[in-house]
Amino acid sequence: MGATRSARTIYDENVGALDTYSFYLWGTNEVTNATISPSPVTFTADASDTTGSSGKVSLDLGASKYKLVLAAVKGSTTETTADGIKGVATYVGYANVDTRTTSTIRFVISSDGLTGESTATLTVMYDGLLTATPAGSWSDEDVDDVTNGTHGAYSITAGIYNRASGAVVGAENPLQASDFFGTAGAAYSATVQAGTYNFVVTFENAQTGKKYEYSDTIIVLANNNFSATVKVPDVIESAPLAPSDFKVGYIAPSSVNDGEYNAVLGWVDESSNERYFLVDVWDIPTSSTNAETAIATIASDADWTAAINGLATTNQKKYGEDFYGSSDKGWVSGSLLKNNTNLVLKLSLGHRYIMRIAAINDAVDATSANYAYATYDLNTAYTSTDTAYDTGTSYTPVPFYLADEDLTAADKTGYAKTTDLSSCANLYRLTYHLYGGTLAFDSTITGITSDVVAYLSQDAANGVVIHAPFKDYTATTATYPSLIKNGNRWTSWRVEQVDGALYDYDDEAANPLTDATENVTYYKPDNYKGCKNLDLFASYAVASADVSRFNDAEYAFVDGEVYFTEVTGKVTRVNDGYYTIDSGAGNVTLNYYYDKATDATKKKSANVAYTSLSMKITRSGSNSVVAQEDFTVSTTTRSCTFDTTPLTEGKYNVVVTGTYNGHVYTYAIVMEVKG
Repeated sequence: MGATRSARTIYDENVGALDTYSFYLWGTNEVTNATISPSPVTFTADASDTTGSSGKVSLDLGASKYKLVLAAVKGSTTETTADGIKGVATYVGYANVDTRTTSTIRFVISSDGLTGESTATLTVMYDGLLTATPAGSWSDEDVDDVTNGTHGAYSITAGIYNRASGAVVGAENPLQASDFFGTAGAAYSATVQAGTYNFVVTFENAQTGKKYEYSDTIIVLANNNFSATVKVPDVIESAPLAPSDFKVGYIAPSSVNDGEYNAVLGWVDESSNERYFLVDVWDIPTSSTNAETAIATIASDADWTAAINGLATTNQKKYGEDFYGSSDKGWVSGSLLKNNTNLVLKLSLGHRYIMRIAAINDAVDATSANYAYATYDLNTAYTSTDTAYDTGTSYTPVPFYLADEDLTAADKTGYAKTTDLSSCANLYRLTYHLYGGTLAFDSTITGITSDVVAYLSQDAANGVVIHAPFKDYTATTATYPSLIKNGNRWTSWRVEQVDGALYDYDDEAANPLTDATENVTYYKPDNYKGCKNLDLFASYAVASADVSRFNDAEYAFVDGEVYFTEVTGKVTRVNDGYYTIDSGAGNVTLNYYYDKATDATKKKSANVAYTSLSMKITRSGSNSVVAQEDFTVSTTTRSCTFDTTPLTEGKYNVVVTGTYNGHVYTYAIVMEVKG
């Protein structure tokens, strides 16, 4: 029979109303840097709060910006320092407030972060006999076994343990069976630091060596000794119930170079007698015959067996009680020990995994346990308001992209995670290699030159839509999505670099589709129904080509093109290569203007546009960098602004660097800061 989980967590049910505590306030005035020394403040309970857990404290603060700490101490204390008060406090809260703009301060106080110790004094006893009125959960046979050792002598031990690692934090004390099954119960006491732990009662059979455990969460507040009664259900030779609501999601990689991702596992613990949870993970291979075949939904042992279908155990990994902290085995965070309900582990991109979970103790093993089977939930829908996509075929781009440009920024929320529900854990990387081209997704997301990466889950039924940039050679206005390299339009994707095989098109290369509304010709690649990582490389067709001779001299900087914006009394031009800056000038602007030079023979063509333009300022003599900026771009000028306030008096070297077609050009100005 499975043991039913306890309905309550062990904690102090009589912590007392807040008006029985003394409150102390301290902090810092962030405007004046003045310290506010710890001092008592008056607490007034909220009369409408019958729980006694809210109220107000009276403060005497001027108009300024503050970082404040509020601590609550049971009774009172003679401590006068912040550390001393925190050492005896039961609750503490923090607030940052600017009283120049608000008159409201809110503290939420808790024991989090406090290290004060408390003693938990517990009365531990059985919850009663099945045959009693009211009925408990213990059978007469199990009471006899534990009390009299009919089937081997039992010892009973109680202790408090770390929830993640299982390490002992509160004494492991023996309990006498006569007390445990008596009317008064057995006494247990331990002193531990504030925190949330497992309280575990262990019944160990000396003859069989098996252990049966009851556990529950115990919450210990700082400096708050308390007593409680713990009634333990019958766990002897009892198998734990299967967990419920087992879900697996993912956190997409933060880098396009990652080969792994974090899988997030969560479940509901339905038992109070498990020792740990066992997660069974199988990597379902993707052969040529099943790479595009969906895995059937798994909801039973029979479904699981059918999905494995004779696979070798080399495809299987089991994560159990020793998985916590094993980063070499894929652990990221969480624990599989008793009373935990979540875990994060590493999985490989481009693989399909099925998972199940069971609660384990000495009454069951991996073959006899009750399993719960995972569902796979991938969050947040994709939406788009851009009507310029392929309206002829209801073209919908696949969501969640990564590139050098931040496509997940707030103003580009159309590119978010998919909501596809799959019957396996599968996250694969779809990479569009632009191969020197420039991509525009829509009218707001343009100028992308780096590889674009989508992290997706297999949709074997419908497949994932592949981006098909329009290829209209005659269009005078941009049609999205578009992909162009040196004026040449995208024509197709290849599955290998440049000369590799074409991605499947169903003869659409020979029979392109036409959107009559847009008067645009485009190719529509087949949806991708696989689950492996997919790399697509752009191919381009030449519509026309311009030929021009590169004139290196035209890109060299000339006097007059690079200049500071002069400000009377603050920024003064001595000559083209020398400026004086007043030490109080604050922000100053450095400009590049290709047509600024006064000598007509030195003026450049408007076609001169550097690939990049930046400036760097170093202090003369030391070469230490004091400022470094890229120029921002307008129609004919580029400029950058920097703050001179931190600069001391003296001479500085200002070097402007422009790059084009692999060539580097520089221009130097001496800048003297004067008092």
